Amino acid sequence: MRSAFVMYSVLSLFTLIGILPAASSNDAVTDVINADFNKTYSAIINTTNEAIYKFTYREMKNKTTAVRITTELHADPKRDARSFPVIVVIRQQQRTLSWTMPLFLEYSNTSTPYETISRNLCPLDASHRPEIPAEQSFFVDVSTFNKEPLNFTLKAAKMENFQISTGIPREISFTPSEPQFYMYTFPAGVDSVLVHASSEDEKCAVMSIQTIQCPVYDMNVDVEFEGKYQTMTKQAAIQIQREDYPNGAFYVVFVLKPLDKTCSSEIETISLPGITRSKTVTLEIKTTISSDKYYWGMVFAVAVFGSFYLIAFLIGVIYHGCSKHRGIWMIPDPPEANLDQISDDMDSPVRPLHSNPRTQSYGSFQRQANDDDQNDLLNTMIRDNASTGASSASRGMDGNSVSSIDSDDIDFLKDADQEKDVFRTKVGT
Repeated sequence: MRSAFVMYSVLSLFTLIGILPAASSNDAVTDVINADFNKTYSAIINTTNEAIYKFTYREMKNKTTAVRITTELHADPKRDARSFPVIVVIRQQQRTLSWTMPLFLEYSNTSTPYETISRNLCPLDASHRPEIPAEQSFFVDVSTFNKEPLNFTLKAAKMENFQISTGIPREISFTPSEPQFYMYTFPAGVDSVLVHASSEDEKCAVMSIQTIQCPVYDMNVDVEFEGKYQTMTKQAAIQIQREDYPNGAFYVVFVLKPLDKTCSSEIETISLPGITRSKTVTLEIKTTISSDKYYWGMVFAVAVFGSFYLIAFLIGVIYHGCSKHRGIWMIPDPPEANLDQISDDMDSPVRPLHSNPRTQSYGSFQRQANDDDQNDLLNTMIRDNASTGASSASRGMDGNSVSSIDSDDIDFLKDADQEKDVFRTKVGT
């Protein structure tokens, strides 16, 4: 029994010794390549062979460093690329970024494969730069599960014009698999800007405004997850307030849709293989007034128009009050004018019956034109009687008896000088 156990152990040891060399021969030995920027690298990979590249650069404390990675697959289109794609993984100190080659943006059998993919690595913002060393490194791992050899190219480059300036137009070209994003920082004294993009073609794209953070959503499937966005064909504009971005900066992201159905309901044809779908826009950021100034302008306009209405209302109230109480607002005549008028009234022998020609009462038996003649006749008769009475009184004073004066000729009533209206009533026949 013991000899059998020893025999089994020896056989197991020989078997393990025989397996180890075979296993070690099948393991893929991968060397890390120290790569340089702005240089194109090419390699062939398969299941047992992968490529790893290491890039090193120095991070500046007063400037944002942006790196763009571009990969391209050179493979036979007849091969099954969906089942065994090439996987690209970029490992940074605090995050990772990955994609596949070819890249399928529409999940259908008729979707177009994109063999060229280019994307920006998420830069370090100003708040995190002092916490990390100045020398930064990242690795690019390229691998596949395909047994057949696949050829690809890789290139890393620093973006020189990653920052956008106010009032300076910038032309940007991008494809569905090659999105673009740039950084804008608010200058001192600027609280509001207008991000405006224009294009000559009508391809459907998305312009997104995102905060300075990682990850940056710059693909067709996730560009709408963060910040403000607007679909566009020829024009797009978004107003940005500084108070909405505590860092005083933001990213402007451009993504081209693989189909135009997001922007239009018209039926479109699918792009044929080999035809690159691209779009070029002109980006310009302009300063505008802040929302507080908009509100103050609206309040001032409303106040101006309201003052006009208030003045018109006061004028209407005063005019209505004057017309309703006209006697209160009339200035009386001076005393001298009243005395002259009283003396003139005393000098006149008698006042007419109708001093106001417009005063008419119902039932008068003559018109106004005949009233004037009647008043003249009555005045003449009163003067004659007054002169006769005066001469009789003078004769009485000369020695004649006062009793000779007929009392019927003199009217002692106090209301002789007051106006009277004569009314005619119907008399039955």
